[in-house]
Amino acid sequence: MSDLLFNAATLSGKIFIIFAAYSFIDGYLSGGDRPRLNLVAKSFLFALVGLYTLYAPVILMAGVIADPRGAIVVCATLFGGWVVGMTTTLAMIGYRLWLGGSGALPGAIGLALEYGALLALSAPPLARFLPLQSYRSLLAGSVVVTILEPWSLLLIPPPAVGLQLFREAGPALGLLQLFTTLLLGVLLKVQNDRSRLLRALRVRDVVFDNAQEGVMITDAGGRIQAVNRAFTDITGYPDQEIIGQPFDQLGSERQTPAFYRSSWEAMIATGTWRGEVWNRRYNGELYPVWLTLSAVRDAAGRLTQCVGVFTDIAQIKDYQTQLEFLAHHDSLTGLSNRLLLCARLEHALQIAARQSALVAVLFIDLDRFKRINDSLGHALGDALLRSAAERFQTAIRAEDTLARLGGDEFVVLAEHLDSWEEAAVFAHRLITTLDAPIALGTHELQLSASIGVSVYPRDGQAVDTLLQNADTAMYRAKEKGRHNYQFYSDDLTAVAVERMTLEVQLRKAIEQGQLLLHYQPQIDLRTGRIAGVEALARWRHPEQGMIPPARFIPVAEDTGLIDEVGAWVLQVACRQGRAWLDAGYAIDRIAVNVSGLQLQRGDLPAQVDRALAETGLPAGCLELEITETALMQVDPEIVQLLNTLRRRGVMISIDDFGTGYSSLARLQGLPADKLKIDQSFVQYLPDDENGAAIARSIIALGATMRFAVLAEGVETEAQRDFLLAAGCDQAQGYWFGRPMPAEELTRLLQTKYSTASQEKGWITTA
Repeated sequence: MSDLLFNAATLSGKIFIIFAAYSFIDGYLSGGDRPRLNLVAKSFLFALVGLYTLYAPVILMAGVIADPRGAIVVCATLFGGWVVGMTTTLAMIGYRLWLGGSGALPGAIGLALEYGALLALSAPPLARFLPLQSYRSLLAGSVVVTILEPWSLLLIPPPAVGLQLFREAGPALGLLQLFTTLLLGVLLKVQNDRSRLLRALRVRDVVFDNAQEGVMITDAGGRIQAVNRAFTDITGYPDQEIIGQPFDQLGSERQTPAFYRSSWEAMIATGTWRGEVWNRRYNGELYPVWLTLSAVRDAAGRLTQCVGVFTDIAQIKDYQTQLEFLAHHDSLTGLSNRLLLCARLEHALQIAARQSALVAVLFIDLDRFKRINDSLGHALGDALLRSAAERFQTAIRAEDTLARLGGDEFVVLAEHLDSWEEAAVFAHRLITTLDAPIALGTHELQLSASIGVSVYPRDGQAVDTLLQNADTAMYRAKEKGRHNYQFYSDDLTAVAVERMTLEVQLRKAIEQGQLLLHYQPQIDLRTGRIAGVEALARWRHPEQGMIPPARFIPVAEDTGLIDEVGAWVLQVACRQGRAWLDAGYAIDRIAVNVSGLQLQRGDLPAQVDRALAETGLPAGCLELEITETALMQVDPEIVQLLNTLRRRGVMISIDDFGTGYSSLARLQGLPADKLKIDQSFVQYLPDDENGAAIARSIIALGATMRFAVLAEGVETEAQRDFLLAAGCDQAQGYWFGRPMPAEELTRLLQTKYSTASQEKGWITTA
């Protein structure tokens, strides 16, 4: 009995030594970190233990010794893997064969059978039910060695001896294998589970400490037990101050105590709760978080702890606010954009329908902004738009909406109006707010605006209709000379459609050569000689016939086509002037109208040089007519441009003089050679006393400042006689001749006196 206890103790000691060695390998040579070293170490451990068990067997009973070889094979295979199991089995087979004796071969066969049986258990479909390192596979392996180990005794020769050993020692040997396998296997299984748990805990510690989200662990009552570094970084609370405190101490007055109770109860009922919470940092700053509460329960299902994970979403909220602002506001001026304007207008119409109130939409377009933007640059143009927006903002009420639709287009939404006259007051106020010049750096710019007004419900009851009608009215304001406002009326829709159609057709007209020039003679009043001609653009439309310039030139200016049209007029006029010179007709000059936009672009000298060079017309025979209005805001660069043209011999005349309110100081600084009296002052001569006084003043001013003076729109003999008596130099108008094609004017030049000159005695050719 004492030998049995000694052997049992010895065997148990060996098992615990194996357990300790295995624990060391599993703990410090983790398979996840160093898989090859772990495999080699376990192979060496189980092979060494297997050899030792063969070298130092235990006394099973009197005269019978045995060893737990089966247990070593099973545990090596199940907890080390098939490679470790095979290595251990081969080492033990080799050593047993080397020892020799009658039991060597049966022992080797028994080891091979045990390992083969374990391989069979791992094959499908049993592998699904007997995974490695599981209690089920351990139990199955124990049964295998308990059966096979005693039966291997039958292989010991002679058969009688083997049978006797089986009968006497078989049961004890089977129990030894069962006991040893289960004891060692359970210990190794516990160690494996412990190692996995420790690794998982280490991973969780790393995740807990290094997570970007704040993490807190509370007890079942909601008091904080642990926090991670991110928690302290986000909240500002030191861990020693917050641990032991209820988690709702992190909250703010934005959430009531009832909110925290309901979220806690929801977490208990469902296991989790998620939502946005506004907390307050340690320094008092308010900030939003996205919080998730998760319940931790024991085996009985009782709540033991709660894990709270939260993310600071203050930056996300800021981004959302910025994106929402950009989605509804203009990035340049910060004003409402079209989307927000339409939403507010829709809401305003709903309220107005219930209250029977009026709503006005004022569509604002800055006059000639494109010229400023193209000539002075987009940076200054953007600054000008911001300045205009600031001025408009001061002219409206707090409840009104000012929006920028893009470019130089603004819209004001005025609500709660009692009469349409209030909309007129708004429009006038918006226009006058631009009266004072705008100083931007070294530039002082004068802006004006054209405004179209539509009023609900008279001019439309839908958002798109009101905006479209206000836009249409704005174009009407531009046609009426800009710097004014116009209300919408039904006939303006047809005008707007016609204008858009005209723009498309004008582009085709330029491409297809539908434009042509007519020429109107300019008469020297003292001699009656044709001193020059003015080239006037005409459009021969294939369907509408001759379209006057008053209809298509404004469209060309607004669309930017005036550059192309102006260059074409200059080229054709110079070519015709050269043709008349070559034919021997002494025409002093051929006059060409120049748009203010062409001056702003700055490439007019290059266009003139190209036209003169290609046609051969002398520069002294070319006259450029520029309206007084275009020269009112002339800057030094344009003055330099005009001086450049004059130095080349080109004459500069101021067209429509008297309509632009030029000061004498401004007039004195302009590089000009001729003043053209606007036809509005000639129309009622000589009976209109005011017109007569203005005409005499302009003629006297021209004489004093050494400008030649030409009167436009002369239609009667009395007008001609008045101008001649007042000292006017030249005149043009229907009395002398309508604008005519070049061929017709050529026939007039071919005669010494035309039919008209014979009747009236004043047109001659030199």
